[in-house]
Amino acid sequence: NIKINILYWADPLVLKSISLDKIFCDFNYSGIALHPRIHSWTKDFSDLLSLIFCFAKDKNIPLFIHTGVSEYDNPLQFEKWFANFPTVSVQLAHCKDSKPIIELFSKYKNLTGDTAFCPADSYKAICAAGFKHRMYFGSDFPITHYYHNKQSSIKRTLDEQYKINCSFILEF
Repeated sequence: NIKINILYWADPLVLKSISLDKIFCDFNYSGIALHPRIHSWTKDFSDLLSLIFCFAKDKNIPLFIHTGVSEYDNPLQFEKWFANFPTVSVQLAHCKDSKPIIELFSKYKNLTGDTAFCPADSYKAICAAGFKHRMYFGSDFPITHYYHNKQSSIKRTLDEQYKINCSFILEF
């Protein structure tokens, strides 16, 4: 049996006009995703981030935060909320820069990471630091499947793309 979890992609501009309660009433989402780069999550939205973390705590749902190497998607900007909401499960997507991931994993037990688009050297460093058990197999592979089938001359089945995306992780 395969369970697919559908996440609500939280856009701060949308959340200024509609409540999370209404959104989750209309559709049974499994959690909330934040994409700091796409939706410009900044400290200007501190109150809204607190509301999201409170909602996740109250509903016992996970958060999924896209991370990267720029100032926009550095996971350290969310540390205040990781500390203030230790019971909220947060998955740091992509783990592209191992240094802040290792720093945060060392402090907060409620954080995990995933391998989708995670560079091999970053994954190795996170594992070497003793956090392999907190890394989950990534779930963004359909995006590459879409890209390859819509934008590339190389056509692949979903199964073929999945195997390609898995191949680097099997080296470890």
